[in-house]
Amino acid sequence: MQFLESLQNGWIDLNRGILHRKGKAEPDTNKRAPSVPIGDRLMAHMRRWYRCKSRYPVEYGGLPVRGVFDSFEAACQLAGLNYDGQEITIRVTAHSLRHTCATWMLLEGKSPYQVGRYIGMSAAMVERTYGHVTDEALRATANVLGRRNETSPVPQSSHTLAQTSMNKRRRT
Repeated sequence: MQFLESLQNGWIDLNRGILHRKGKAEPDTNKRAPSVPIGDRLMAHMRRWYRCKSRYPVEYGGLPVRGVFDSFEAACQLAGLNYDGQEITIRVTAHSLRHTCATWMLLEGKSPYQVGRYIGMSAAMVERTYGHVTDEALRATANVLGRRNETSPVPQSSHTLAQTSMNKRRRT
């Protein structure tokens, strides 16, 4: 990944704020790698790094940092996120961040189409893989509808009218 347009590798378009996940000459495969917009805050940092003569978004001594995935795994190990048990092994990988992103986007109310476009997956695949997330969010919404809002109680007059109406129904 670099700040200059590339044929073989992903690159960052600093003018448009777009991260291209593959080079212009790389062939399309079943594993889509869509170009995605970069948030304004991160783009400001990237533009500053480029002005400071950086060629790569992650570099040391003017060379791209290699072994990012190994470093990610080491950081997860130090943070105690990975677990090797007798019956279960948990591994947090960089790919786990993709699942986290999709889950958070759905919980924020983004459509499966929007999520799919951003992470490079069809809307149908988002539904199949993460449908349980939207089901949970819908249930939470349904439960909220059944609760009385404690911060703004029902006005007394409305409550009295409803109570009177219910009492009339019981008598008939």
